[in-house]
Amino acid sequence: MNPIELVAKNEFAMIARNPIVPVFVGFLTILVLVNAAGYTLMDDMYSQAYDHDTTFYIGIANLITPISMSFAFLAMCTGAISIAEERSKGSLRILLTKPLYRRDIIIGKFLGIGAFFVLIITLTIIIFVSIEMAFFGCPASLSELAIKLSTFIFMLLLHTSFTFGLVMLFGILLDKREALVLSVAYLAYEWLFQLATITAAMTSIPALKFIGLIDPIQLYWWAYMARGTPSTELLAAARPYFAWLQDSYPFLILMILEVIIIILVDCASFSREEA
Repeated sequence: MNPIELVAKNEFAMIARNPIVPVFVGFLTILVLVNAAGYTLMDDMYSQAYDHDTTFYIGIANLITPISMSFAFLAMCTGAISIAEERSKGSLRILLTKPLYRRDIIIGKFLGIGAFFVLIITLTIIIFVSIEMAFFGCPASLSELAIKLSTFIFMLLLHTSFTFGLVMLFGILLDKREALVLSVAYLAYEWLFQLATITAAMTSIPALKFIGLIDPIQLYWWAYMARGTPSTELLAAARPYFAWLQDSYPFLILMILEVIIIILVDCASFSREEA
């Protein structure tokens, strides 16, 4: 096993053992149950206004924002544990004594945390959709549902990867307390105070349109909504997947580039900091 794989395996195990994980999964399961039960009580109203598939997709899409916010919070926690917490406990110093390139440590940590998020996001979505199906039944096209949910998992993985990569950068450049404060401030500003709304307004000014293309939250929602309305979003029942993809692929490419850039910046900063 090469050094990057060893670091990745250790990072995955460290994150998976953290007590915040079962609490997080339990919270999301309760959230999904409450959401599905609430929509079941309103089923008669929805069935009169919409067909079955539309009702099913409304039930799923209703939870996209809280699920996205929850995973962003978990990404912040894992990013903080990965660098700032390890440095505070001294375990990072032990890792640096091993015959590893410092970039291998960062890449290994990214792969380990990324593998963890692939697993937990996928399991959460499976639980989520299974509960929705138990309440609402299956949609007409399971293949369409599968490809849409797989794409959403990929998008959420990109967004969480950027988030924990940014928080890792804070841990590299700052001490534990400063990194934690800045991480919480970033998450609150982006999600709780809806920076996306601010940048959306700013992009109405031609000279400032580029802001939406570099703001992670704005980019995430532009990709999900195909820069349109709820009728054009990824999980809109009447919106064919490839019609959505045709409008959203530029934003997906930018999200991938953001993740690559944050990895490169983390590697460069960590090498310089510890040299």
